[in-house]
Amino acid sequence: NNGTFKYCEASNGDVYIQELLDKNIESIDFSEMFNGYTIKKLSDGLFRDCSKLTSIVIPEGISWISNSTFYNCNKLESVSLPSTLKGIGYEAFYCCTQLTSVIIPEGIESIGNNAFDGCGLSMVVLPKSVTALGVQVFNSPDIYYEGSMEDWQIVEENIDYTAGKPFDGTLYYYSEEEPTDSGNYWHYVDGLPVKWE
Repeated sequence: NNGTFKYCEASNGDVYIQELLDKNIESIDFSEMFNGYTIKKLSDGLFRDCSKLTSIVIPEGISWISNSTFYNCNKLESVSLPSTLKGIGYEAFYCCTQLTSVIIPEGIESIGNNAFDGCGLSMVVLPKSVTALGVQVFNSPDIYYEGSMEDWQIVEENIDYTAGKPFDGTLYYYSEEEPTDSGNYWHYVDGLPVKWE
């Protein structure tokens, strides 16, 4: 217990955060709070309904964001995700209405049902490493997929369309060169995703 979190420490120095003790917290940078320790897990629903939380830096070392971790954090505007992230659980950022952009790091493989549903995202860059998407992961932003149409076929094989679609927005495939065929393609210009017209 450090006044903000209840946590346990493994003999190897890994930290498992179990409970938030201060629901009025506004911002968190775990690297400052747990300097020298590796945080491995944030428990399900850890920040659920934290109505004052505006920003969070999730530390390197975390590979999974648990189910409903930031559920209904309706003031959350800024999230920094670690490069070690492999998956995001269902409803992890559900109804974070002020969250308008997020960088999903290369290396992530799965994103669960409704993970970003109800957020204010206008567009999402989805890394090529993603192989599984749940239902209604995003509501209606444009999806800029960093892979090709052929790469997307691998993702499609893991989508259960009988349960619902992963998103309602338009899907764009990455093409460094201007495509010769018609379709939805994009590229980077000065580090930002831009549609090929």
